[in-house]
Amino acid sequence: MPKKKPKGTGRKKIEIKRIENNSSRKVAFSKRRKGMFKKASELCRLCDTEIAIIVFSPKGRLYSFGDHVIDKFIEDEIVSDIHSSSSSKEAIKENDCVTELTGEEKSEEEDMHKEQTELEFWWEQSIEDLNMEELEKYKSCLEELRSNVAMKVEEMVMRRTCEKDFL
Repeated sequence: MPKKKPKGTGRKKIEIKRIENNSSRKVAFSKRRKGMFKKASELCRLCDTEIAIIVFSPKGRLYSFGDHVIDKFIEDEIVSDIHSSSSSKEAIKENDCVTELTGEEKSEEEDMHKEQTELEFWWEQSIEDLNMEELEKYKSCLEELRSNVAMKVEEMVMRRTCEKDFL
């Protein structure tokens, strides 16, 4: 009769629930994220597929897999949705503003709108003829643009760092 192997503990099936211990949760997140990205990488290689994974850590850090796939998805889906919704929001906002203006102010607004649409970018507009209120708004728009650019750069750096971790 063959000898039986003593059974060890081996892998245990764990219950899927929130890990209460903060440090254990961070370790589990890191290991499972790496495992998930490794499996996605294998699936891409074996089956010639494109996979995009976006994961946010408990601290809000962005981790992504499939950089060019994500960029294509964002460009095709999200940006087009934003443009359509933001253009409709802008149209509604502009309509409300135009309704409030009197006849003279309305024609001035239309002239200014024509000038702005003729320019390629709003930041190329001459600031010489702007009053204080318009300059303040212009300044806040530039600050928002700067903030958005900084966030995009940070996101791209994090994405590159994550990709280097997997390769």
